[in-house]
Amino acid sequence: SSSDVDKRFGDSLSLAKKDDVEIAVDEDFSFIAIADTHVHHGNASKLAALRERIDQDIAGGSKDKFVVVCGDVSQCGAAEDFKAFRDVFAKDPPLPVYTAIGNHDLYFDGWSNYKEILGKSCYTFKAGPVRFVCFDSANGTLGRKQKNWLEGVLKAKTEPLCVVFTHFELFSPEVTTIQQYTDIEEAYYLVDLFRKTGVNYVLMGHSHDYYDKEVGGTRYVNIPDFVGSQNYFRFFVENG
Repeated sequence: SSSDVDKRFGDSLSLAKKDDVEIAVDEDFSFIAIADTHVHHGNASKLAALRERIDQDIAGGSKDKFVVVCGDVSQCGAAEDFKAFRDVFAKDPPLPVYTAIGNHDLYFDGWSNYKEILGKSCYTFKAGPVRFVCFDSANGTLGRKQKNWLEGVLKAKTEPLCVVFTHFELFSPEVTTIQQYTDIEEAYYLVDLFRKTGVNYVLMGHSHDYYDKEVGGTRYVNIPDFVGSQNYFRFFVENG
């Protein structure tokens, strides 16, 4: 069973706001992006290894401040999997993590578990000069309410840089890949919206493939699955 994107949007309005990331003025920083962790049976050992590596890098001088996850945190929406994921990044010292919801996270009424443990399905936060925006594509459609919200947030932003992240990819890297958006015009709408509002990067997952494509001045990066490849991306931000 799944849930309706409009209901998730409504639920998200009542959930706790996502905290901004405190970045000192003129401080350069970096963040980690991963996708499709598919935690299953409460086993987050691969993520624990990643967390250990990030901690070692920080101790060695890396300026990683937080982690962005492009959906499918869990394999089938189980509470134990969301908790195992959360606990990896909550261990002392805690590392902020911002997740997009994926289709696997909805399985078996997974939204009930997701919202309780990880929170909102769509939200925005700031880190230094960057406005981050996460939207919910887990049903392959935006829904009218979320569409209006997304357009409003992007048109109102004042930061010089903007990164959007979600689960379903907007472009198919292979001819055999099934287009995930139920209405192709919605995908075209998003590409046009991102161009008009000056979005710099769109980070996506789902297909378990890597590709990097620039359209209309916006760079679209599909991040390969972490569960199989253990690949992660580090993005560097020059602040000031």
